[in-house]
Amino acid sequence: MSETVKVSEFGSIYGHRPEVALRLKGIPYQLLLEDLPNKSQLLLTHNPVHKLVPVLRSSLLSAAGRKNMPATSVLRSACRTRMNWLPSSLH
Repeated sequence: MSETVKVSEFGSIYGHRPEVALRLKGIPYQLLLEDLPNKSQLLLTHNPVHKLVPVLRSSLLSAAGRKNMPATSVLRSACRTRMNWLPSSLH
């Protein structure tokens, strides 16, 4: 089982952003699809205020901190552009 767990809902455009980031970084993750009318205890524990998806739980990401973004400002800008483009392309 992977250290990184992503909780999402099938077809959620907001759930694709962390998935793209994990794939770009090459971080293995376990995908858990959530049934929002019947929320699991994992979702309620890790997002108690909003009780919505996506939820990303990982000891790797919290330890890495800022290292998840590229080093240069040009590459960071390119990553932000791609991440903003993704939801608009799914509509």
